[in-house]
Amino acid sequence: MDQLRKYLFITLLILIILNLNGVAYVFFNLEETFRLLYLAITLTLFFTSYNLLRIKKLYTSKFLIIFLILYVVFGTIATIVNFNWSSWLSNITSLVVSILIAYVIIDFLLREAILDNFNYWTKLITRLTIISALSGILIKYTGLEHFGRYRAGYERVAGFFANPNELGLIANMAIVFLFTSLKNKFKFVNLVLLILVTLASLLTFSKGAIITTSIIWFVYFFMFIKFDAKTGSKVYIIITVLVSAIFFNKIFGELDSILSITQSRRVNQVTNIVSGNIDDDATSGRLVLFNVGLDKIKSNPIIGYGIGSFSMLERNKFGGVHNTFLLIIGESGIFPFLFLIYIFIYFLVLPFFKDFDKNKKFIIFSMTIVLINYMMSTHGVFKTRFFLLFIIVLSIHVDDQLLIFNDNTQKKL
Repeated sequence: MDQLRKYLFITLLILIILNLNGVAYVFFNLEETFRLLYLAITLTLFFTSYNLLRIKKLYTSKFLIIFLILYVVFGTIATIVNFNWSSWLSNITSLVVSILIAYVIIDFLLREAILDNFNYWTKLITRLTIISALSGILIKYTGLEHFGRYRAGYERVAGFFANPNELGLIANMAIVFLFTSLKNKFKFVNLVLLILVTLASLLTFSKGAIITTSIIWFVYFFMFIKFDAKTGSKVYIIITVLVSAIFFNKIFGELDSILSITQSRRVNQVTNIVSGNIDDDATSGRLVLFNVGLDKIKSNPIIGYGIGSFSMLERNKFGGVHNTFLLIIGESGIFPFLFLIYIFIYFLVLPFFKDFDKNKKFIIFSMTIVLINYMMSTHGVFKTRFFLLFIIVLSIHVDDQLLIFNDNTQKKL
């Protein structure tokens, strides 16, 4: 049974990270091809689960399940109070499936962490994430964008995903994973992959992805110098920075002659945001959505308006509020929102108060930054499978280090 669960879980990872459902639709016009496979694998893993979430010990990875349940319960109460059943009905099924998928992923990976097998799964997830991130370059520059329903000639690369912002998140995660691999025996290969994945992130022309990519590079360089300044590995990160700077300067050195009008405009928007000139143009209309959502929240911050109410806002031709934090407090009120804030503060602060491995400190901190930045510019992320996977992987990294930390503490005693 364990072998069957292992292969089913690997299949689930491939479906999620490579977005095979979207690939089948875009290239072969096969809509929802893998929906039944998703469901069959999830239910099989659920009914054969190890029930690790039922044990009394409060693992960090349980936080996500607790949050999702709080969001659904308080959001449903708000729905009843506000008589907003149409939005609730159109969103609740997807949220229940998200809870189910989150449960089986946590149950599986937490057991692997307890059995000290988590490194195997981090390597597999890393490889799949790199492949998914490189899909943007692969499809754009091999002519595959002209196949099927793919948007040929689109000025932003999206790879296996419909939205370039989604590829940006995948590429950012791949950058984090690759930075932690720069000191293994495949240094040069990982260096090349790091440059290519960084390029893929930039070519999405996603403002969030470009800014987050810059932050990750800065954080790694800062933490590496701070925690590992005496090792010879410092040479590799310095080489990486220099080579990448030359490479990207060559590509983006003459923006006016290389980039289209749309691409140049998005680069200028990034420059404005970094410079502090945050207006409606720099945020592609998201600032207006933020203010609309905030004004609505001020009228009812405690209870909220019910599930789905912020997925479609008044005066918003693009749909929802485009900010996950506003969506949570707007739909389910202050209590799930505060718990969500607690989770991310916990992820950001904990590694630096525990004697964690320095690479783990980087990966936990950087993954948290990537997820927060992504949540700041979109909504409905808790119905997005790859987002759920990454936040769970982040929490298991924390649990894995806490297990090691507690074992070492007991040995000292």
